[in-house]
Amino acid sequence: MRDDFPVHRKKPELIWIFRRYARDRDEQGFKQFLTETLGMQPEDESYAAAMSAFWNLVRSFEREPHQ
Repeated sequence: MRDDFPVHRKKPELIWIFRRYARDRDEQGFKQFLTETLGMQPEDESYAAAMSAFWNLVRSFEREPHQ
């Protein structure tokens, strides 16, 4: 993870960002966030895990009843 991302904001902000990308189904935006902000590369194991979690969350949003 990049050093300039404030430590005290990491977890809540990262969760919010992750959920926003998943709710919008913005795969390209999420991939860009992973590489540019977090410094992950597509060949990294953590990148593959993040993409898997992204699509799992997208599917969970799709199953939620619409209000």
